[in-house]
Amino acid sequence: SRAIWVLVAALVFLLAHFPANSFLAGPASSDRRAVVTGAAGYLGRELCCQLLEQGWSVTGCVRDLGSARSQELLSLAVAQQLPQGGVGALQLVAC
Repeated sequence: SRAIWVLVAALVFLLAHFPANSFLAGPASSDRRAVVTGAAGYLGRELCCQLLEQGWSVTGCVRDLGSARSQELLSLAVAQQLPQGGVGALQLVAC
């Protein structure tokens, strides 16, 4: 339940400090980079997929690079034919 409160606090902070349309417009396409913690989880995986579809380069933090969920996320990225670096790429790191 603590993780949920941390997530809620982060969302409240973001919404309070950035206008909603700034998330939609985003930075210039060459600068679109995001870090997603818990990337192999239910919400993290969905967020990664949405960002990748919009052309963002995503670095996903996962507990175990060899886990089935991490491998599933990588296979989703491969199925979308994403490049191995550059705009719209997915990279997973253990954290």
